[in-house]
Amino acid sequence: MAASSIGTLPLAVGFLAAFFSGLFACRVMIALVRRARLSWFAIYCAIVGTLVLIFA
Repeated sequence: MAASSIGTLPLAVGFLAAFFSGLFACRVMIALVRRARLSWFAIYCAIVGTLVLIFA
């Protein structure tokens, strides 16, 4: 296995940045789902899923 040329500090900073931005995105999406009705999005997903199953 080849050794990585990336240091520990940049990896840790990248990991923390990805973790906190992901956590923020999850909180925003959960709040959006609780607040908004996503019926149009559900219809879109059903149509796209059906088309994928037909043409795949």
